[in-house]
Amino acid sequence: MGWGRANEMMLSGSLYSGKEAYDYGLVEYMVNENDLLDKSIELANLISEKPDTQLRMTKRLLTKNAVTTDIKAAEELETKLLQECWERDEHSEAVKAFMEKRRPKFR
Repeated sequence: MGWGRANEMMLSGSLYSGKEAYDYGLVEYMVNENDLLDKSIELANLISEKPDTQLRMTKRLLTKNAVTTDIKAAEELETKLLQECWERDEHSEAVKAFMEKRRPKFR
C-alpha cells in the first residue's frame, strides 16, 4: 500500500467494505459467510503441516522486522535462525521429501 493511501485511510477515519479492504491488500482472502469456516480450516490445516520450530522462527522474524529500524540486527537474526533451521531434522526431511517427490512427514 502506498503512502498516500495509508495517509488517507488513517486521517479520514473512513470505514471500508470487505471488497475495498481486499483490493487495498489489507486482507488476504475474501470469502462469503457460508465459506468462512471451510476457508479457515483449510488455512489452519495448511499451516499445521509445517514444522513447529520453523513456524516459531518465521513468526519471530516477521514480528522483529515489522518493528525494527536496525536492518543489520534483523539480517543477523535472520542468518542465525536460518542456520538453525538448516541444522534441524525437519530441514533434512523437507529436502528428502522434495527429492523423493512426496509430502514431508514432520514430527
